[in-house]
Amino acid sequence: MELDLGHAIVPAVHAHNFEKTGAVKAILISDLPPISIGWAFRQWKHLPAVAREFVELMAQDLKAMQAIAGFELARA
Repeated sequence: MELDLGHAIVPAVHAHNFEKTGAVKAILISDLPPISIGWAFRQWKHLPAVAREFVELMAQDLKAMQAIAGFELARA
């Protein structure tokens, strides 16, 4: 049950997930600047195994997210 009508500006990934429930309608606002996220490390070999596994899982998820309208993957 929804109690009110509201609006929110959220990243494309969140909008995509909200829209999958059918409770909301996502509308792409294409002129907004992208939100950047990332991580840094000095040497891959010095990362603990669990951190390397996390990076691999994240890379798989990011690859799947590329099909979402408004999602842009940038590499440094």
